[in-house]
Order: sequence, then C-alpha cells, then structure tokens
Amino acid sequence: MKNLIKRWLTVMAAVAVFTSASLAAPVTDTLKHQQNTEIDMIILRGNVRVYLIQKIQGSMKIVTSRTAEELTVTKRGEKLLINSEQNEPVVLYIYLKNLKRIEASNTAVVRTSGNFNLKLLQVILHDGARAELNIHTEALYTQLKDQSKLHLAGSTEEHVLVRGKVSNLKMEKFSALKTDTIPYQLLLADEKLAGQVH
Repeated sequence: MKNLIKRWLTVMAAVAVFTSASLAAPVTDTLKHQQNTEIDMIILRGNVRVYLIQKIQGSMKIVTSRTAEELTVTKRGEKLLINSEQNEPVVLYIYLKNLKRIEASNTAVVRTSGNFNLKLLQVILHDGARAELNIHTEALYTQLKDQSKLHLAGSTEEHVLVRGKVSNLKMEKFSALKTDTIPYQLLLADEKLAGQVH
C-alpha cells in the first residue's frame, strides 16, 4: 500500500509539472523521476547541487534527503527553473540530451558527470554560484560575476569570456582555438549605452 501511494504521488507530481507550462511543483517526496523531458536551458537559484548527465533521451530525477517544501521546479517550454531556500543543499540529477544555457546564482552548484558534447553552450554565473563542466563544444560563452567560480575541462573552437574582477576561473584542462575576453564592466557600459540609444 505504501509503494502504491508513493507511485501515485510520483505520477500526479509528473502530470502537474508537465501539463502546464508555467506551473510550479514543490517536491514533497525524497525521490521523483520524470521521463521524456525536453530541456535545453537550466536556471538555478538558491541552495541546489545539480549533476548533469548527457543521454539520448532526456529524463529528470530529483533527489533530496530532507523534506523539500521550499524546492520549486518549474518547466516553461524547454526551460527548467529550480529554486531552493533550504539550509541543506538539495541534490538533483538531471539527464538530458541537449543543453544550450546554464544560469546559476546564489549558492547553486552545477557539475557535469562524464563528457558533454554540444554545438554551443552559454554559462552565466552570479553571486557565489559554482560550475564544474567537462564539455566539448563548437562555441562557448561564459559570463562570471561576483564571487562565482567556473572550472572548465574539455575543448571548444571559440570561447567568449565575460568576467568580473573577483570571479574565479580554472581552465588548465580546457583548450580553445580562439578566446575573446571581455571585462564585465565593459559589458555593463555597453548595455547602458545601448539603453540610452533606444
């Protein structure tokens, strides 16, 4: 009976998340597994630890050892928004086929498990967010602000790096045929100028 209730709750949570493009579904079990999920953008906020695994067919598994009343998972089209205000980190394993953008803020941490082969990827980190990525891409755009940290391994043909003064970047095991570095302050000045023109 206990297993039947758990399965029913899992099915109902999956239906609730994926029938509405803007529905936020708090995770209340210690384990959720949702299949056939098309995700290419992940936005992380709060105290979350995300492990990304590249697979042919995308599915998402959310694991936390604590009650997750403050965990919000929202799927909007191909965007997955994850937020947690818990004191203990919420650990998530996300299986997906393709990925175009990762945004992380607060104390969020994102890591790849194994290699990721992608055409292009944007990685945007703010606050104290961290990312450890093993990727092979044709084009890579990285933006590091505040106390964020990025550790890259793998390779790319073209890398555009926008970096704040106090952010941390490690690229010892990463190679790029071409890298363009832009100070974050210059990007902000360009955005202000563009706003004045319009």
